[in-house]
Amino acid sequence: RRFRASHGEPIKAWLDRQRMERAEDLLRQSETSVQRIAAICGFRDPMYFSRAFRRVHGIPPGQWREAERQAT
Repeated sequence: RRFRASHGEPIKAWLDRQRMERAEDLLRQSETSVQRIAAICGFRDPMYFSRAFRRVHGIPPGQWREAERQAT
């Protein structure tokens, strides 16, 4: 309850958001494979990471990386 009161969201939602933000940074700034990024961000299963990333962004991480590169 204290965490939610101080951060405005449950710890699970906060942690998930932090992990996605880290994944976005790694996808944007490195050539590291999607599988390795999943592991670095704490996802045991790269396919689960891909599904979670797609839920947030609407496209898989590899496509998101390519779109980010083309946008800059």
